[in-house]
Amino acid sequence: MKMRSLQFALLALLAPAALAAQGGGGGGGGMSRMANMSPFAMEAPPSADAMTKALGLTADQAAKYSTLREANVAATTPMRAGLDSARTQARAAMQSGDREKGMELMRASRPQMESLQKSAEAFDSSVAALLTADQKPKFESWKKQERQKLMEARRSRMGGGGAPGSR
Repeated sequence: MKMRSLQFALLALLAPAALAAQGGGGGGGGMSRMANMSPFAMEAPPSADAMTKALGLTADQAAKYSTLREANVAATTPMRAGLDSARTQARAAMQSGDREKGMELMRASRPQMESLQKSAEAFDSSVAALLTADQKPKFESWKKQERQKLMEARRSRMGGGGAPGSR
């Protein structure tokens, strides 16, 4: 139970940064805020082959997507690594009983999270600009499904499994 509380505290600290990066505010739980994050904020975008399969990209679109992806990965990998390191240190501090240090490390990592979210939003816009009118709804649907998968994976890692808002 104590471990679950610590894990939820870490999640709750990340959620406001994601919300702030999107200009949102107000109430709602951490998981509902995370539902608005780009699936590309914390993970590298999928390969051109995966996106071709999901959206039916043409060869020209796939080549342009691949170029965009490579630039995104090059620009964001150091930020992701830094954020992963900060989150690992924060988890370790909280698990060792130093909740204040863990929370401070998480607060300090918010600018990285906001920067990753902005990069992901810019990437999303660039990808959308490549797509046809028929592909754009597929892309939005795909992103929604990816967000859901990411949230379910996070819930699973934290020992949850219930529906969002069931706690």
